[in-house]
Amino acid sequence: MSTLEEPVMCFGVGGERWTFGRWIVGGTKVELAHIDAPAVDGLMLETRSPLVWGEREVLSCGGQSVPTVPVEVQLATMVAREQQDRLAATLRAIAPAGLDLSLLRRAISDKRVEVPDLTVPEALDRLLTGR
Repeated sequence: MSTLEEPVMCFGVGGERWTFGRWIVGGTKVELAHIDAPAVDGLMLETRSPLVWGEREVLSCGGQSVPTVPVEVQLATMVAREQQDRLAATLRAIAPAGLDLSLLRRAISDKRVEVPDLTVPEALDRLLTGR
């Protein structure tokens, strides 16, 4: 979304304000996304609601503390966007036992407000149902 000439891109859509950026920092791709969307303030959504920041995780990157969206909320976004490869790679990279299943359920439920026919992939459904 961003370029060297314009490292941050901002625009407005239907009463919302969108900001995106993408950089390579020490060989790692870092992406920023913020969407100010008052209509979804009460939903646990990755980029369009401030509610998610009450659940933020602070990670260390290059000696700096970086607040991040919880992986559970990111997983719900990947499901909604049908990003199967990204979802599978993320599930391989994390310890599923460490997931906050109630937060994951909330994020998926809230995502259904935007994507009513959202289908939870089998691998994630097994985690949620304990099968």
